[in-house]
Amino acid sequence: MTARSKFIAFAALFLGGAALLVALDDRVRETLRALVAAAPVQAEPYACPMEEDAEIRSDAPGRCPKCGMNLVPLSETEHGAHREAAASGDGATRYHCPMHPSYVSDRPGDCPICNMSLVPIDEGHDAELSSVEGRASVTIRPDRRQLIGVTTAKAERRSIAKTIRAVGRVDYDETRLAAVSLKFGGWIEDLFVSATGQPVRRGDPLFTVYSPEVLEAQQSYLVARAAAGTGSFGEESLRSARERLLLFDLDPGEVRALEERGTVERVVPIRSKTSGVVTRRGIVRGAYVAPGADLYEIADLSTVWILADVYEHEIADAAEAREARIGFSNLPGEAFPGRVAYVYPYLNEPTRTVRVRIEVENPDGRLKPGMWATVAIERELGQKLVVDEAAILDTGERRIVFVDLGEGRFEPREVAVGARAEGFAVVESGLEEGETVVTSGNFLIDSESRLKAALLEGVKGGGHRH
Repeated sequence: MTARSKFIAFAALFLGGAALLVALDDRVRETLRALVAAAPVQAEPYACPMEEDAEIRSDAPGRCPKCGMNLVPLSETEHGAHREAAASGDGATRYHCPMHPSYVSDRPGDCPICNMSLVPIDEGHDAELSSVEGRASVTIRPDRRQLIGVTTAKAERRSIAKTIRAVGRVDYDETRLAAVSLKFGGWIEDLFVSATGQPVRRGDPLFTVYSPEVLEAQQSYLVARAAAGTGSFGEESLRSARERLLLFDLDPGEVRALEERGTVERVVPIRSKTSGVVTRRGIVRGAYVAPGADLYEIADLSTVWILADVYEHEIADAAEAREARIGFSNLPGEAFPGRVAYVYPYLNEPTRTVRVRIEVENPDGRLKPGMWATVAIERELGQKLVVDEAAILDTGERRIVFVDLGEGRFEPREVAVGARAEGFAVVESGLEEGETVVTSGNFLIDSESRLKAALLEGVKGGGHRH
């Protein structure tokens, strides 16, 4: 056989095999079409559109045996189509309503509740429900975390003091006020202290007085002194006469001077029994003064009171406080230490405040009664577990922090918060020392947490209800 004959024979064999394959392929396709046509079609089940009766299923249209509503295809119900779309793990973009996050759809469109445009759900944030009702743990990518400005700080134990700030007023120390009066009547002769505000020292003469009673008492004392050596009666008379002069508040030095002179003095000086300034004067030269009349009032200003008003909710802290710092506008940069001495037992009803008395040393007299002061009352709380005050989200009913669990995960945690001071909040329970909490950006994390919780609860509960 020649080469040409061989080629012709090979070509014929190849073409015949190809024709046979084509014929077989056509027969296979026809067989598959017949099988598909013969296979039964799986009909979509019907369900009750009401959330409460979502378990009702039927292969044919009809009425719900519970509520009587018409059954509809499962894909047309909220607990069917939207829940299946929300729970699908095929990686397709899901959409939800910004105002009603429980409404979830597998396609863009408008919310059937408020007609707002649906927005894509960011699947980059993993979430799971937390122990805090209405909030979920979330995972935030590092780039998003930086974008929203998240900062954190650790819960730590530290010594902390609570400060109560108030406005105060300098007043006289009532325990250091003294009145000058006489125990006998007489006429003022010389007046050494003639103006209010004048400073006096203990023992300084204030005025001289002529009194017939004192003059007679001096004479009786001299007579008794001359008869003192005649027996026990004389000694008793001398002792009684001397005691009478002292009861008239004559200075013991004046009595000794009387003994040395041996003659009575027409006028006697009245001396101050305390140091201070004269705050009130009630006599003039030549006037007659009756026994018991207030002639002077002298205030010792070496210690003054600061009277500050604190609000009703600060009473307990003020009662436990011991130290205070006082400042004055006319003495900038200076702080005077004070001691909380007394919290008054009654409330000023119009202002709902309670008065606190603070004692301050005033040796140089720079603090004047009537001056206004700024008061900082400090209560030591001791060693407490604290977090930055900005970490606390106060919902009105609960106090929440977000704990950084690492790898971008944040968990909402309900905490019991005590006193707040120095920019910190005392945590009574809910956190452990060393745990890291969010101090900035927590409002945005809280919004994300609530949104994720609503989505998860919507998936579990089948979306919103009609």
